[in-house]
Amino acid sequence: FGFGTLAVGPNGELYAVGRGELDEYVDEVPGRSTFHPYFFIKSENARDASATPTFSVQALNMGGVAATFHGGQNPNKFGTNGDAQVAVDQSNGPMRANIYVLANLDPPGEDNLDIHFIRSSDGGKTWSEPVRVNDDKPSANHWQWFAMLGVADNSRIDAAWYDTRDSGNYKVSRLYYAYSWDGGVTWSKSRPVSPFFYTH
Repeated sequence: FGFGTLAVGPNGELYAVGRGELDEYVDEVPGRSTFHPYFFIKSENARDASATPTFSVQALNMGGVAATFHGGQNPNKFGTNGDAQVAVDQSNGPMRANIYVLANLDPPGEDNLDIHFIRSSDGGKTWSEPVRVNDDKPSANHWQWFAMLGVADNSRIDAAWYDTRDSGNYKVSRLYYAYSWDGGVTWSKSRPVSPFFYTH
């Protein structure tokens, strides 16, 4: 597994998300590499220094495949378009211990990259259907990439990513932001929070 992140739950559970990198998980098509599926990895004893950690692994449906490198049209000239993100609600409120996963991916249709989100409220046993976070009209010239995820102490979920919707040019992005107050069921309107910048 690769291109992922780690998070720790309220009781010391260790969570990781990433993409399958073994040959059976990789499709090489002209101009891009796609990795599928996404994986969720969990350990309940990794916090125990006297134990050998054990892990469970399950595939996740994020609503598309991870197009990590886009060849000639890659917003990140020298690297990947972003890692899968995992975060946990650490609050004392009703969404405590919810697990959230955010990733940029290649969805069905003309879009090259979108930002999708899923959640689990039962420790990763079951997951919601994917939600598209970016609210632009689908277009082959709109690239949402390098998505990041955070959960505040009051359970607000924050998502930020690079976005080419306003330029129509895969080399020119702005930083965009959206938030959710209901565990990621609904999201605010996406809004730009930076000037344009040239990513090449």
